[in-house]
Amino acid sequence: MLHYRNNTQSGQTIIEVLIVVAVSSIVFISLLSLNNFSTKTASRSRNQNLATTYSTQAADWIRQLRSSYGWEAIADKFQTDANGNTSVTYCLNALPSTQASFISLKPSTCTDIQIIPTTSYTRHMVVSLFEINNKKLLISINTTWPDNAAANSIIEITIGKTQ
Repeated sequence: MLHYRNNTQSGQTIIEVLIVVAVSSIVFISLLSLNNFSTKTASRSRNQNLATTYSTQAADWIRQLRSSYGWEAIADKFQTDANGNTSVTYCLNALPSTQASFISLKPSTCTDIQIIPTTSYTRHMVVSLFEINNKKLLISINTTWPDNAAANSIIEITIGKTQ
């Protein structure tokens, strides 16, 4: 008696192997994508944290200026530098550490080469004089980095005359 073997078993095995390879490939590609996304998110968070730190340093510096030199002195400096405009902008790649260096600070916008030393960040400050008659200065500090156009940290503070 002759017995013929049903050969459909080997065909099903090839299909099963192809399905496993396809599913494994999809899972592997998804994991690589997730890793890439996680790395980009971590990098963006680190950059955002550093930018916020640099902006906060500038905000603390301007508060310290008011305490050390007096509100009138810094308001007069900003008003003189504004030259009749309602605001004045400064590039703060380095924060002036003395009264003389603060007085010599010139209005300017930051260029790509005016970065905070040893970083790729730029920091500028815009002082709005709209409320100067009410003894208030509205100050916006913006720190950016070159990852993309929307990469920045902005801190806005109001400096008022203290009694």
